[in-house]
Amino acid sequence: MKSLEPWPESVELKDILADLLACNQRHIYQKEDYMFVDVMYVVMTYTYQHFEFCPIMYITSPVPGCGKTTNLDWFKKYCKQPRLSGNISASSLFRTVDEEKPTMLIDELDTINDEMRREIGNLLNNGYQKEGGGVMRVENTDNGGREPKSFDVYGPKIVSCIGAGSFSDATASRSIHKRMGRRPKDRGRPFRISRIDSADVCRKLFRWAKDNKEMIEKRCCMDLPIPEKLTDREADMWEGLFILSGFAGQVWEERMYNAAIALTGSCKDDTISMQELILQHCQNYILFKKKERITSEDFANYINRQSDWKEYPSQNLTPHKLASLLRDFGVFPKVIHFPEKGGKKYRGYEASSFEDAFQSYLSPYDPSETVTA
Repeated sequence: MKSLEPWPESVELKDILADLLACNQRHIYQKEDYMFVDVMYVVMTYTYQHFEFCPIMYITSPVPGCGKTTNLDWFKKYCKQPRLSGNISASSLFRTVDEEKPTMLIDELDTINDEMRREIGNLLNNGYQKEGGGVMRVENTDNGGREPKSFDVYGPKIVSCIGAGSFSDATASRSIHKRMGRRPKDRGRPFRISRIDSADVCRKLFRWAKDNKEMIEKRCCMDLPIPEKLTDREADMWEGLFILSGFAGQVWEERMYNAAIALTGSCKDDTISMQELILQHCQNYILFKKKERITSEDFANYINRQSDWKEYPSQNLTPHKLASLLRDFGVFPKVIHFPEKGGKKYRGYEASSFEDAFQSYLSPYDPSETVTA
């Protein structure tokens, strides 16, 4: 890839995207929105240095054989400076990213040893934002001493693994998540990735990125319409892809905006924190039971009965533990008079005290969801 020369003539981005999309359709079985994101993410690998944020591409499946590695192989053909993590040691990971500025391709994250996974986690979380995205490590000096050194790890990264639960909350919030599935048996077998000749398209991408450098930087300073459904973090994550899609015309702009809405929160359910899970159950209980006042004990007992809460080992929720976990959301218990409980007073919560937390941290309530009484 390093030896390729830019295409000799100016090129249109929509033409490059058309070629990438056609190739993606031939070689990978996946949803249409995923295809659109794939091809635009390839363009980002040539232009990410102009943007403040560079999202992680996260590819998962419930079982092996769903095309994750094939998808990574496709990215390897077209992305700028592709580099597989499998042949990099933990000690050289940050140095490699700092020096080579590659597109990191990380396959089978769930099978990697704990030390390497921790290092990759640091790489992913600290390489998402351009400013302040360095990683500090202690390095040996020429005189035999040791001193701290900062490594610049900002840039594109594509990760695959079985099950979305392999990602931490922090990493998931910085990721575009694609859930791959097995190809139906009645669908034709995709063409082999090894047969792709990507040289011309890569040269065109080099040329387009070079010719449009100033225009990209100019558009980064302009106001950009953002779908209301996206959170602030998601808006940051998709901003670069939105900007790039504007160079390819209205059709691609609409494709990116629709894909962003379709994929919004796509990692969230699999990586929800303990505190968020509790807040979610509090919302379910209040709306399902239509309660204005709830005792701490009733809340704790309800949450302890939920199947997803039982997945947490040794998590017998007590009223005291509940108060501790809700405190960071600005929700606090107090002594409340309960006429329905014989007029006695108990420590508990007023439903209205959760309003700000529900609006700030949870998705709109879906009344079709099953709630365990």
